[in-house]
Amino acid sequence: MSAVGQAFHSVVAIDDHPLVLESIQALLAGSPYLQLVATAADGAEGLQLIRSARPKLAIIDINLPSLDGLELVRRVRAQRQDIGIVTISSESADDNARLAFLAGANAYVEKSEATAVLSAALLLAARGYLSFPHAAMGPTEGAGLATLTKRELRVNQLLTQGYGNTEIAQRLGISPKTVSTFKHRISKKVGLAA
Repeated sequence: MSAVGQAFHSVVAIDDHPLVLESIQALLAGSPYLQLVATAADGAEGLQLIRSARPKLAIIDINLPSLDGLELVRRVRAQRQDIGIVTISSESADDNARLAFLAGANAYVEKSEATAVLSAALLLAARGYLSFPHAAMGPTEGAGLATLTKRELRVNQLLTQGYGNTEIAQRLGISPKTVSTFKHRISKKVGLAA
């Protein structure tokens, strides 16, 4: 525990560029709350690393060899609901951020951003919050998604990944009827027909 009572959050970083991994290592070395525990250079290695190291947070590049970053996010999220996932990319594209959200990531940060943006996204993800560029979500969808509760966002992510009510209920420890209620609320908030 630190002087202010916050725990260290273990982090793994997965990126195929050594310079990016070294930059992340340097950034986190100066953080009182974030500790880099391991790195990987491709998606398949990253998946194994997350399984074995069981970090609180993962930084995942969207464009990875051997296993695409978005597919890696989907697989990790299917296995672990408790991990914060921050996706990064050198491409400046709102579609990437939206796809990362739909895959189950907590955040999307462009590599051209300041290091403080990545640090903030990691700390938010550690607490289960989401951090995405508003423009990436579209004017209507973004406004609606901004009003969803944390649980509604999680249900929405699982829905967009193709899970049914029963599967979502089992994953979240709630009843299928509660999932239906969440679906109705989500539809109303994002302006879709119920």
